[in-house]
Amino acid sequence: MNKEYNSLISVIIPTYNREKTILKSINSVLGQTYKNIEIIIVDDGSSDNTENIIENINDERVKYYKLNGNYGACYARNYGVKKCSGDYIAFQDSDDEFLSDKLSFQIKNLIKNDSDLDFCKFTINSLDNKESVILPNEDTIESFKKNGFLLTLSNGNFISTQSILMKKNVFLKLKFDEKLPRLQDYDFILRLSVDYKISFSNKALVNLYRQKDSISNNTDKLLETLKQISLKKYKFDTSIKYNIISFILNIYSNEIYKDKLYEANLENDKLVNIINNLKNENKVLTKNYEDIINSKRWKLLNKMCHILKK
Repeated sequence: MNKEYNSLISVIIPTYNREKTILKSINSVLGQTYKNIEIIIVDDGSSDNTENIIENINDERVKYYKLNGNYGACYARNYGVKKCSGDYIAFQDSDDEFLSDKLSFQIKNLIKNDSDLDFCKFTINSLDNKESVILPNEDTIESFKKNGFLLTLSNGNFISTQSILMKKNVFLKLKFDEKLPRLQDYDFILRLSVDYKISFSNKALVNLYRQKDSISNNTDKLLETLKQISLKKYKFDTSIKYNIISFILNIYSNEIYKDKLYEANLENDKLVNIINNLKNENKVLTKNYEDIINSKRWKLLNKMCHILKK
């Protein structure tokens, strides 16, 4: 057997108050058909029973670190990578599951393609498990095969952190941007895709279970993320950045539209039409941050946000 096919893979799991789901997540990694693994659990200041649950796991491959505060998932991931010993790293969340052949399938595909990062399909499950969607879908797959990975990615993210397997030495050159309030995984993949080779495992190997985001807690974070990304100096041309800004603005208008208008029964025809037009608009937005915050579109979105929060 090729030595690389049995290299140590470090799986990083950040967690915060997930006593109800953390054991299921860990067991899905321990149950991998690929056995040469270690699990680095970084507890981001939990106040529940998470620590006791992990301490009762009798497996020397599980290593536990507890931070002295709550710093965020991406800080915890960066911290975990610094503590790990593997040449390859994967990321898991404390409320999700790996399928049993996830690591085995991806390490083979990564080595076969001589890539720096491999990502797989993943299944997003609703809370009641009655509905699910598999991403990336076939249209997205055809797009990045035809138009290239970066161009497709700039029009919308189709990679989840849990779907990644990659070389640790590449990660350490980039790391997650801990200053971004949201979309850290998207920013990370954008930066990585410029200089490194990415391969794709066309198989759903992760189950994601998502709770509904609180718009009151996260729309402001999304706006701050947009400001920071607008100011970043990425190593790709301006047209790609236009796409990225448009994509993030579309997320913003989608969140307000779905969770504010319908839930608050504010279905004013004129306002609905305005937001629908914003969602469907594909024109170039701006060249830089100053143009964004002075644009009519930006002012309108902010105005709508403040009105709908009242």
